Amino acid sequence: MKKRAYAIIYSALSIMLGGIGIQKFYLGQTKRGILHVLFFWTFIPTIICVIDLLKFTFMTEEEFDEKYNKIELTNNFSNNKKESNIIKQSLKYNKLINTISMKIKDNKLKENIKELNELYKNIIDISAKDTSDNKIAIKELEKLLEYNIPTIVKIINTYIDLEKSKIEQDNTKLKNDIMDSIIAIKEKLKTILDTIYNNNIIDISSDIEVIKSTSKR
Repeated sequence: MKKRAYAIIYSALSIMLGGIGIQKFYLGQTKRGILHVLFFWTFIPTIICVIDLLKFTFMTEEEFDEKYNKIELTNNFSNNKKESNIIKQSLKYNKLINTISMKIKDNKLKENIKELNELYKNIIDISAKDTSDNKIAIKELEKLLEYNIPTIVKIINTYIDLEKSKIEQDNTKLKNDIMDSIIAIKEKLKTILDTIYNNNIIDISSDIEVIKSTSKR
């Protein structure tokens, strides 16, 4: 998935290197990137790079995703709007979890949330690919969106509120329960990924057996 921050960095680098259009290649606009390289000596590409830098700087993450990640996310699901919406919603939660977890001071909890979110992103990535695994991944994402993922966001915010709270009381048990919940969901995501990978192995094994049987005829 393309990142707005990288687009900003590549635009700035492109300006410093004479407008060679690195950001165009990053965005998948190969033809435009080649034109930048061919005509960098005219300084027109440099001006375009400046415009791109300003555009990416003031563009929100949502606007960037909508414009530059939309094709990537919906190409495989052009005939299935529901699947596309599931992926988009999952990506929003993935980004939200990453953002709010930055506010947590407890490094152990923050690390567990990071691992959880990486596992979650792996499932999203699989669901966005046109492979035999994506149907399973989509179904699992849909289930996760019904309860687990929104709940994770809720309990992370609860933990942040507890850390900010000035009320003199022992919140240790509640904090431990939150940690246990994060770890439990993390293990659930690992199980989901194992199921997806095992299904892929079974499919490959079946294909191999078919090839072997047909080759003997």
